[in-house]
Amino acid sequence: MKRFKFEILFFLSMLLLNSVYHYQDGHFTPSGGLIFASILLVTQLIACAAHHFYKEYKKRIST
Repeated sequence: MKRFKFEILFFLSMLLLNSVYHYQDGHFTPSGGLIFASILLVTQLIACAAHHFYKEYKKRIST
């Protein structure tokens, strides 16, 4: 769970930094850091969902 919280905070901080930087230019384009943070966040969400489904599947099989 700590890793998931770190990735959410990393994503939000990259979003904030990207928006502040590009607000000065008058347009918003995603930076490499924001894209990398988004990929990490989606990967972690998929891993957490797979782990949750595996635990539910294992619980149903054992009963």
